[in-house]
Amino acid sequence: MNSTIVGLNGACISVRKRISAEISNGSSFKRKLNFLIVPKITGCVPTQPLDLTKIKLPPNITYADAEFNIPKRIDILLGGSIQNEPSNYYFCNFIQDQVDRNLTKFWDLEAIGIKAESSCDPDDQAMQHFKSSVRFNSGRYEVGFPWKGHTQELNDNFSVAEKRVKSLTRRFIRDPTLYIQYSEILKEYESQGIIERVLETEKPTDRAVFYLPHQVVFRQESLTTKMRIVFDASSHEDGQPSLNDCIWSGENLNPNIFHLIISFRLNTIAITADIERAFLQISLRDEDRDAVRFFVSDIRSNQTDPYKFQVYRFKRVMFGVNVSPFLLSATIKHHIENYREQYPAATEMLDTCLYVDDVISGADDISQALKVSKDAETIMKNASMKLRKWNSNDQTLMRTWEREGLETHPRHPDDSSKIPSSKIGTDGRALLAARLAKEVKKILDQKCSNRAFFWTDSQVTLHWIKVQAIDGNPVLRTGFGEI
Repeated sequence: MNSTIVGLNGACISVRKRISAEISNGSSFKRKLNFLIVPKITGCVPTQPLDLTKIKLPPNITYADAEFNIPKRIDILLGGSIQNEPSNYYFCNFIQDQVDRNLTKFWDLEAIGIKAESSCDPDDQAMQHFKSSVRFNSGRYEVGFPWKGHTQELNDNFSVAEKRVKSLTRRFIRDPTLYIQYSEILKEYESQGIIERVLETEKPTDRAVFYLPHQVVFRQESLTTKMRIVFDASSHEDGQPSLNDCIWSGENLNPNIFHLIISFRLNTIAITADIERAFLQISLRDEDRDAVRFFVSDIRSNQTDPYKFQVYRFKRVMFGVNVSPFLLSATIKHHIENYREQYPAATEMLDTCLYVDDVISGADDISQALKVSKDAETIMKNASMKLRKWNSNDQTLMRTWEREGLETHPRHPDDSSKIPSSKIGTDGRALLAARLAKEVKKILDQKCSNRAFFWTDSQVTLHWIKVQAIDGNPVLRTGFGEI
């Protein structure tokens, strides 16, 4: 199921599960009820112990909870909701305090990514589904969507997608050049087997059907693809789940971006590249393709009725679905395991220096850089993925790549081949600086172990570091103890 509980002040919580249970008093009363499952109903009730000696209670009464005066957790809430069937909303009289959540968000932002990584869930639903369903078919990998529940719970989103494509069509009528560029991209997609036209008029009943709204966006700074078609898998009709709501997103398999950038800067020779249309190189299994349908405006063929649309669907994994980054990373990691013995250096680079579809790595000399890049290209080519836009701060390596047939990155005339130096300003935040230094040293020690020296002009920080026993404020004790 996919419902929303709304409380006081508009506080919302999504509900994905429910159960049926029978309650009774152990004798004559018995009733079967449906319950929604939420992480937490409320805090302990009462919030403080009650002194029964100060309360005038009726005598000779048996209470359902003899210890009602002692704070306890609430496990079940009866009669606290009113269901609005058409919109699938539940209204409940509770208040959700946002203070703790906002404070946590604040400290996460202050950490700028310098914090312990959360452990991966070994029972991750998306990973289990991927391992059981991935296969290599006709020269490329094929995967499926890890659905949270039954696919029939997903509405088709027809009305939202139709409304959005009509708006896009009006834009095309005002700007015919834009429509020509749009049509050329879709024509290329169809010729390459990325999308296909849906000719059946009847809606399938044995699989999920979902229509994706889309729009065109421009990136003038891009040297290769100026216009992109962006699809929205988070759109939904009122009271209905989106496609992203019904699919497990999967864990983040990308390396820590902070560690990746620091490690990249330690190399003498920089190496960067990206995978051309990475997501679109992975096939989507047939039973999931109707969940990624979309309308196509065909103004030239229907000039008398420009709002008559054709229906297409994706045959490949597309960017915009929440699980796509996971499926890409999981597929690449699955693929490169076949080459660890043959190409150990290139496999390690693709495993630890690939962030989504971008390679961010380096080497100590040109020969090492050339070998690892050529081996990496061979590995990815065997998965029908092309590494392109090879770039480096070494012009000799760039020219060698071009002679070897590797597609190098187009460069602006004013591009600098040097990696700029970095300066880190702590602005007096000694604790954050200490954490930052610890993470940087962890990466530096992978190259060679060195002693680290720290400098500060903060007299307050120096004072507390020199103090042998900090027994006062627990915040100071924790912070400066960590420093």
